[in-house]
Amino acid sequence: MKKKILVVDDNQTLRENLKALLERADYEVKTTGENEEIWSLLREEFDLMILDLIFPDKNTSVILGGIKSCSPQMRVVIYSGYEEYKDSPYIRQADAFVGKSESTEALLATIKKFLGE
Repeated sequence: MKKKILVVDDNQTLRENLKALLERADYEVKTTGENEEIWSLLREEFDLMILDLIFPDKNTSVILGGIKSCSPQMRVVIYSGYEEYKDSPYIRQADAFVGKSESTEALLATIKKFLGE
C-alpha cells in the first residue's frame, strides 16, 4: 500500500510540482492551499504532511498544534523558504525542517527517513 502525503502550501505551482515529484516516487499525494480544507482533509489518514511555514490567514504554530492533536502519529515536515526560522521554538513541534533552497533530493530523503523507507 502506498504511503499518503498531504502537501499544504499557498503556492499552487509548488504544490503541483511537489505532487508530481512525490507521485513519481510512488506516494499517494493530496494537496491544498486553503486553511479550511486542511481540516477536512485530515479526516483522512496521512502518513506525512509537508507544510509551508508562512501560510495566509493562519499561524503555522496553530496549524501544527491542531495537526498534532487530531493526528499525533502523522509526521510533519516544514518546507519553507524562510530558513532563518529553522530553529524557532514553534518549529520544534514539527518532525523536520527542509529549506526550499535545498534540493528536492534532500526533501525526499527526509520523507523516506520518517516513513521508514
